[in-house]
Amino acid sequence: MRILAYLIVLVIATVVMMYVAGRSLPVGHVAARGERFYAPRDTVWRIITDVGGYAAWRKDISSVELLPSVHGLPSWREIAGRDRVEYVAEEMVAPERFVVRIATGGLPYGGVWRYELFPDEGGTRLLITEEGEVYNPLFRFLMKYVFGETSTIEKYFSHLGRRLATTKDP
Repeated sequence: MRILAYLIVLVIATVVMMYVAGRSLPVGHVAARGERFYAPRDTVWRIITDVGGYAAWRKDISSVELLPSVHGLPSWREIAGRDRVEYVAEEMVAPERFVVRIATGGLPYGGVWRYELFPDEGGTRLLITEEGEVYNPLFRFLMKYVFGETSTIEKYFSHLGRRLATTKDP
């Protein structure tokens, strides 16, 4: 029984220390990663801006609901389990730049993803910059020291790479 009590105290102390450490981290962060894909820039552009088709290749979402456009740019809701997150495109400069903001309020996170596409020796270099905010100190700690600030970008690249492998373009 004493060992169980020690374990409970240890778990509580660990969570408290993670929370305190998370409070010392800034709410905002900038994380960027680039990846080269062996596909034409127009192909990569078409796939990443076809938001209605995301659920077909992004394994982290189950469906997408298209919403009314905002200032002529797409708006949509991604559904993953019970989570529903709305996004709005803020800028689309084909085939160079796609900027997307999280539009859902009240989440433990928020921010902007900036996609930049560059021609690269017959392929495309995609740079994703996340200008994110993580409001919960415990989540900030986990993002910084457990999952990594670029883990979501890396997952996106993995899904996109699989999607491009199945794309047949001339």
